[in-house]
Amino acid sequence: IKLQASAVIRGRVVGPTKKPLAGARVKYQANQAAAMMGAFMGGAGETLTGEDGTFVLDGMQPGSSASVVVRRDGYIDGASEKFEVKGGEVAEAPDVVLSKGARIVVTVMGPDGRALPGARVETKLDRDDDVTWDFVEAFTGGRTLSTDASGRTVLDHVPPGTVTLTANHDDYASAKESMKAPQDEGAITLRLRASRSIAGRVLDERGDPIAGALVRVHGQVERERDVGDGVTSTVVEIESLGVAHTKSDGRYEIRRIPDGDVSVTVTAAGFLEATTDERGAAEVRLARRDQDGQQRIDALTEKIRQKQLEMMEADNEAERRALQQKVAQLTQELNALQE
Repeated sequence: IKLQASAVIRGRVVGPTKKPLAGARVKYQANQAAAMMGAFMGGAGETLTGEDGTFVLDGMQPGSSASVVVRRDGYIDGASEKFEVKGGEVAEAPDVVLSKGARIVVTVMGPDGRALPGARVETKLDRDDDVTWDFVEAFTGGRTLSTDASGRTVLDHVPPGTVTLTANHDDYASAKESMKAPQDEGAITLRLRASRSIAGRVLDERGDPIAGALVRVHGQVERERDVGDGVTSTVVEIESLGVAHTKSDGRYEIRRIPDGDVSVTVTAAGFLEATTDERGAAEVRLARRDQDGQQRIDALTEKIRQKQLEMMEADNEAERRALQQKVAQLTQELNALQE
């Protein structure tokens, strides 16, 4: 077994005015795999900056496209430019400059146009850059905020990119909007919709209940989109409105579905997929799938899972995107088989 010599990394973290930032968390990423595994690769992998904004990481794994990512309260996460780290040497990381990010005021209203206190606002950030503190957070990250008595909440420290906001309330159907992060400050209003429940039962061809079937409700939603120069355009999108699994008696219920036409799609292992309208959703009967077809579906599902794991371990963005395209292609094949 040949052991690889570790490296030492030094660098500095500063604010927008180039003032040194103390107490910032600094994490080393030797490559994309290290970014996903965090502290499990490249030694301890994390430290704090001193009063002068400098840091030292010892015992790090060498890498040809290494970087350091930085997190500090009051700022958006930042990262250094890529640099090379050789075993047995001291590497100087480029300075990391943190910025405050944008501030977005979110207002949530009910169907009557009145402010709605106590609404939950889920946020999802799709950054323009590839700064990732860790892999799990990149896929599951986002904050959940609550509106105050005036129906407002504030999302601070928003990085450049696209912000998707979903407002929820126990009494209404949710509302979802996306916007580009502003340079400094911005505002957005989400209006919740009146809702209803959709309930029914899923059976096989003989009339026996199917437990664990996945029931999905989709509907058309109109949204305003900024097309540039202050001009907006109304677009119609297909949106997932709710999901549920059937119980042992084949029954399901999905609540908080907005008013309007919807489609209901039901899938279950070993059965052909079925799609119906709301009236047909009261009782959905699934036909059994032939065994050969099910085996092909299982094989494709496993292949997709393997490619997703490879994507997590990709060494660079180009490789990750290529694997992402392959996953999309395999998913299309899977969907075609399930039709």
